[in-house]
Amino acid sequence: MDNFQEQVKKCVITLADVFEPYLCPLPESKSGMYTIDTLYYVKKGAVLVFNSGSSFSPLIGPDFIGTYFILGQTAMRLNLEFKLLSGAEVYTIDIAQAKSLVSKYNLYESISYLIANRLYEFCNITEIYINPDSSAYKKVKICINLFYEHKDILGDSISLSTFIIECTGISKSRVMFILSELRKGGYITIENGKLLSVAKLPNEF
Repeated sequence: MDNFQEQVKKCVITLADVFEPYLCPLPESKSGMYTIDTLYYVKKGAVLVFNSGSSFSPLIGPDFIGTYFILGQTAMRLNLEFKLLSGAEVYTIDIAQAKSLVSKYNLYESISYLIANRLYEFCNITEIYINPDSSAYKKVKICINLFYEHKDILGDSISLSTFIIECTGISKSRVMFILSELRKGGYITIENGKLLSVAKLPNEF
């Protein structure tokens, strides 16, 4: 799996380098919600992806949203929207231009890796987010591990607690209680609001 993730990162970099001259900053919106009708490049930070109001797992940059549509598969169009979290930097590229560049530089393998990665996330992470039987702790656990994995990207723009609340919709009091108990148990170390370390988190809380 590590090799796969490394390949995904390389594919993101490859696509970003090719698309860079054609990227435009995402237009500002008061609501912070955007319909996915083009290709989006999350350069840094994180965004929440929604399908008809239900949140998927957070997408953490650098990454792309909308690679599926480059292959022309528009018949099964999902009603997707996304919300930028604090510190996120997002760009867009015209889908026709993106398709042309993918064809010109034969980047279909890179696109395939990104789609495969999204499918993996959907099956292994998103299920916990959208499953009504999933406990608050399981959602918090996923968020802690995601935040720690990407702490160099997220750490200066959003706190761990805010990240969890935004991603899961769990109340602030519940999130703070779970984090407090995990700190007492020595599972996580937080100093000056920074997540410094994460031990193997318990399966149940």
